[in-house]
Amino acid sequence: MENANQAQNAHIHVLVLPYPSQGRINPMLQFSKRLAHKGIKPTLSPTFCFSKMMDTTAISTHYGPTINVRPISDGFDDGGFIQAGSISAYLDGLKTFGPKTLAQLIEKLAEEGDPVKAIIYDGLFPWALDVARKFGLSGVLFFPESCSVSSVYYHVHCGLIKVPLMGLSPTTVSIPGVPELQPSEAPSFVANGSHPEWLAWLLRQFSDVDKVDWVLCSVFYDMEKEVVDWMTKMGWKIRTIGPTIPSYYIDKKIQDDKDYSFQRFKPITTLCKNWLDSNPKNSVVYMSFGSLAKLSEQQFKELACGIRNTHQSFLWVVRELEQAKLPKEFIDETSGQGLVVGWTSQLEVLSHEAIGCFVTHCGFNSILEALSIGVPVVGVPQCFDQGTNAKFVEDVWRVGVRAKVDEKGVVKREVLEECIREVMEGEKKEEFRKNADKWNRLAKEAMSEGGTSYKNIDEFVAFLVNSIYYHVQRGLIQLPLSDPGSTTISVPGAPELHPWEVPSFVQNYGSYPFWFDVVLRQFSNIDQVDWVLCNIFYEMEKEGVDWMAKMWKVRTIGPTVPSYYLDKRLEHDTDYGLQLIKPNTLCKNWLDSKPKHSVIYVSFGSAAKLSEEQFEELAQGLKNSHLNFLWVVRQAEQEKLPKGFIDEVSDHGLVVGWASQLEVLSHEAIGCFVTHCGFNSILEAFSLGVPVVGMPQWTDQGTNAKFVEEVWKVGVRVKVDENGIVQRTQIEERIRDVMEGEKSEEIRENVAKWKKLAKEAVDEGGTSDKNIDEFVAYLAGY
Repeated sequence: MENANQAQNAHIHVLVLPYPSQGRINPMLQFSKRLAHKGIKPTLSPTFCFSKMMDTTAISTHYGPTINVRPISDGFDDGGFIQAGSISAYLDGLKTFGPKTLAQLIEKLAEEGDPVKAIIYDGLFPWALDVARKFGLSGVLFFPESCSVSSVYYHVHCGLIKVPLMGLSPTTVSIPGVPELQPSEAPSFVANGSHPEWLAWLLRQFSDVDKVDWVLCSVFYDMEKEVVDWMTKMGWKIRTIGPTIPSYYIDKKIQDDKDYSFQRFKPITTLCKNWLDSNPKNSVVYMSFGSLAKLSEQQFKELACGIRNTHQSFLWVVRELEQAKLPKEFIDETSGQGLVVGWTSQLEVLSHEAIGCFVTHCGFNSILEALSIGVPVVGVPQCFDQGTNAKFVEDVWRVGVRAKVDEKGVVKREVLEECIREVMEGEKKEEFRKNADKWNRLAKEAMSEGGTSYKNIDEFVAFLVNSIYYHVQRGLIQLPLSDPGSTTISVPGAPELHPWEVPSFVQNYGSYPFWFDVVLRQFSNIDQVDWVLCNIFYEMEKEGVDWMAKMWKVRTIGPTVPSYYLDKRLEHDTDYGLQLIKPNTLCKNWLDSKPKHSVIYVSFGSAAKLSEEQFEELAQGLKNSHLNFLWVVRQAEQEKLPKGFIDEVSDHGLVVGWASQLEVLSHEAIGCFVTHCGFNSILEAFSLGVPVVGMPQWTDQGTNAKFVEEVWKVGVRVKVDENGIVQRTQIEERIRDVMEGEKSEEIRENVAKWKKLAKEAVDEGGTSDKNIDEFVAYLAGY
């Protein structure tokens, strides 16, 4: 089924636009691999200069033609940032040439018959959203840094944090979902006001954050759930999709995905592995400060002396251009203790059992790798977001410690030695390792089937591919449902659904294959129709409608019930004009004799067929409630009623072969509606303001019942036993919940609200009224 899904999704093409630095491109490249694994076709669009440093052959070999590389220009195609000569010159060139060449690439891809559907862009390219909108594409903002750091920048953007923090009062930063930060723990651009051009550029990513279609974060939910929840409350369509590290180290779902496919420097792998193999488990200190950090000669000396004085085995990555800063004779003096290399494969090193801790600058990718692989950390942050990440390492995730700097900003040798000893052999050693193991487990769970990131990626893929039947038709919901007891289904704009809450043709795959095929075929050419009209009003399912509107010309034109019961604008429109069964007129006189809100109306539509056992349970449940009821039982079904039942309940119940449901529901005597949850019945209950007891049978009714109870909150659902029967006690209990229970007033308030909204939708100027006018205008001008 997975291969089938990939084939069906292959026509969906997205552009992935990363900022040209290793730390920002790798998370987006890894996410591209996840999309490719799901069958989406990503095209990676780095700058021309940066693409020359990438091993595009390796990417094509492993993922092509699924992942292509098609660069755009920053105005400095030969030398990038170095050619530009200054921050401001580079950013100006990027802003001038980036949007223009991105638009040209989109047009070229369309001419090649490979049109783009969405742009996933690094927040440092805020203009990408304008380009996306120009071409009618979805715009997806990607945060490769932590959500907490993004939140700090957002609050600066909103003027809620003043910059620089140093010297201000109060000196701490308090924002929702983030622990209180000292100035040294805030991103360096915010703490000391350095590089104002970069800070201004970083802040621009939030100028349209409320207008993007999605916000994707490279973390996993448990890492930063408080701030993720806060961002969600802000109205951002935010989803965590990490950790964005190669699949081999997490879930092993993507074959051959063992590295990032991009390294600025050539790693020394064989030497490192052989050296690590010769060392005991958890005995080696791994030191690396990333691809950009430039330490002073003094700091190098302190680090060198500190690691030497620990007498611990160490593997230290020092880029070749930086090795001149090492103390003379250091490499020779420590040859029996340590190994210094110009570069290495960090993932392979961190995953080696010999590694005991990681001394790092706390670049976010390095921290994500340490958490995901389960390695304790000694944080020696340098700049950017690293102070904030180090704060989380020590105080939130509790997987290590931070080294303190002196008044000159240098970590002294004795401080480093003490920190390493604390993590490797101190009192908290076991606590750090236990926490590191916990985060390793949580990272794997997030990316495994059913995990938070797994579900979020599936939801995003569903958004790209274009609800439940549509997703089945596109292969986004795999049938039959595996492990129905634990499987849940997530589709855009709908709450998470359990198997018993999805349409029965999907739940019971293989039942009614003819109808299943007919239902799915309606989506085979949906992208080609001029309009899609929906028999609801907008407020009922606005999230789902908004999602559909991103792909189709969809308009809500309901509720489609006779005008007499809503706006009364259509003269004589009091019924549907079609009745398959002749209604019994006795109902009105009987209802007139009953008090307001005292009668249970029971009807299962014109098609549902209940078993004799279910009729028995339903009858006894109604009888035992001692409440007035009007029960519609079609003539052909009445023989299933218990013998003597009609006579036994003649004092408080009436059984009829058919009734005019609209007249019954609009009668003031009706207190609730026990229904199979056919959609028309639900729409009528909504429009007339009647609480519901849902007793779904098949087709879409389980899904409708889910919305009745959990989304619209206008009633309750019954539960079935192991044989699929609703027992009499359950029926009685659920009816009492709606008629006289603790939530009866809340339910009645909600139905009154939905009745009002339904009427407003079709009244002059309402959402449905406007949509019908728009459609009429379209027809008139056609």
